[in-house]
Amino acid sequence: AQPPSDLSRRHRRELMASAIFMELANLAGNRFLGPRSATPDLQVGDVRTARVLDAGMRVADRLGLRHARARVVGGARGDTLEIGIGTGSNLGIYHVSTVVHGIDMSGPALSLAARRAGRVARRVTLVEGDAAALPYADASFDTVVATFVLCSVGDVGQSLHEARRVLRPGGTIRLLE
Repeated sequence: AQPPSDLSRRHRRELMASAIFMELANLAGNRFLGPRSATPDLQVGDVRTARVLDAGMRVADRLGLRHARARVVGGARGDTLEIGIGTGSNLGIYHVSTVVHGIDMSGPALSLAARRAGRVARRVTLVEGDAAALPYADASFDTVVATFVLCSVGDVGQSLHEARRVLRPGGTIRLLE
């Protein structure tokens, strides 16, 4: 499908970058996610696939996606939960005062995110888990962020319900899909 004709050049580039990123994920056969399982501590994906998707994100960023991610992630404040943090591509974008909690189903991706977290000047906590069953108390976060993850979760409705559950009154959910 062709994008709407009234999109700015920058937004067209962002849309194209998103399409390229998603195509890379599809070419990887979504091995990053692995089979769905009721076992929450299942190692999902592998380091090689996580690195391929991370490289794809860097390419998409150069093509213009970084502007969209900066608008979404850069606006997060306070105690923030990033659902589907993956390899931590967003960690360098958060405001320095933001405390980031990241959750992802992929242990290998989280190991790459942990390395990236060591290079940023903010507190980062990483947890392996499922977006549809967040291991946090109600009203735990000021902001919930999810970038390019809702297309990959098993139950989008339940994942969004969980995001709302852990959000404090007056908090915001910031999405990029």
